[in-house]
Parts: sequence; structure tokens; C-alpha cells
Amino acid sequence: MKNKKIFLIAALTLLIASCGVYETLTNFARLKFKVNSYNNFRVADVALEGKSKIGDFSPIDYVKLTGAFVKGELPFSFLINVEADNPNDGSGGFPATDISIESFPFRVLLDDKQILVGNIEQAFTVPGVGENRIIPIRVDVDLLKFFKDKSFDELTNFILAVGGKDGSRSRISLFAKPVLGTPVGNIDYPDEIKISHEFN
Repeated sequence: MKNKKIFLIAALTLLIASCGVYETLTNFARLKFKVNSYNNFRVADVALEGKSKIGDFSPIDYVKLTGAFVKGELPFSFLINVEADNPNDGSGGFPATDISIESFPFRVLLDDKQILVGNIEQAFTVPGVGENRIIPIRVDVDLLKFFKDKSFDELTNFILAVGGKDGSRSRISLFAKPVLGTPVGNIDYPDEIKISHEFN
């Protein structure tokens, strides 16, 4: 809530606006985000779906994992599906307003260790028709660059504890600093927001 107030004040200082522009900027400040889901967890191109322990990997999968580890790498990938909610559908006294997200710089942390910094490839619009949009964020990293102190078994169990059948997605953190297209130009959120499983 604090971020939204600061965001609105910063936007209004760009222009001594008419009442119509003020309403538009108010609508932009109502945009919300949350993590909708995580999926497609893979390590060394081996799917983690349905696996909760090392013994769940097939012999071929195990060879792929150990082969990658011996080469000094362990590619780990998954998708974070961020849901953008635009409540400006014309109800509740607010005019229907489409919102353009021009940029979405983000950071992904795993066990509080930053593993990825990125951005969306192109701008998109969240329509003001009560329809949410999904922002797919692909994470593709070499975990050995960030967890060099772990043995093969420790790292494999760690990956399963995050992306396996009984994994805890709470060990993944996502932060973003959206840039919105408005009638008075692009406006950056004043601070990063942490995107969780509930709309912020």
C-alpha cells in the first residue's frame, strides 16, 4: 500500500493534470501482481515432475545429472508465471482503463541468493475488462555458479527440495520494478516490489 501511494504522488508531479488524467493515473496505481504458479522444473534437461528423492531418477537421467556435474555445470530451469491484475473494468466508480507494461525488470533469488536478473522481451497490455494477464518469467541458470560448496548429492537433494514433487516454492523469491506507459509518459515504480502468492 505504501508503494502505491508513493507511486501515485510521483506520477502526479510530472504534470499539473486535468481531472481526467488524475483518474487515469489513479487507475494505473491499482495494478496488482502475484505469482500464479511455478512449473516445468528441469535440471540438466531432466524433468523434476513426480520426483522427490534421488532414487526417483531413472538410470539414464542419473547419467545425465552426473555427467553435467562432472563437467562443472548443473543447468537448472523453470517458469514463474506472474499474474497481472487490472481491476479497472469500469465498475466501482473507476473508468475502464487498459494498462501498458513497458518494462518489467526483475530479480530471482533462491534461498536468498540472487541467481538471475532479467526483463521481459517486449511490452504488453493488461486490458481493463476484468481480464488478467500472465507474465511468463523463464529462469535458466547454472546452479554450480552459485552453490559451489555443495556435493552432487547435496545439490541434487536441494534442487528436489525446491522443484520436486514435494518441493517448497517458498524458497524462490521474485522482485520487480515495473515501468508503466501512461498519458504523461513512462513511469517507473519508485521501489522494487516483492511478488508473492497474494496480490500486492
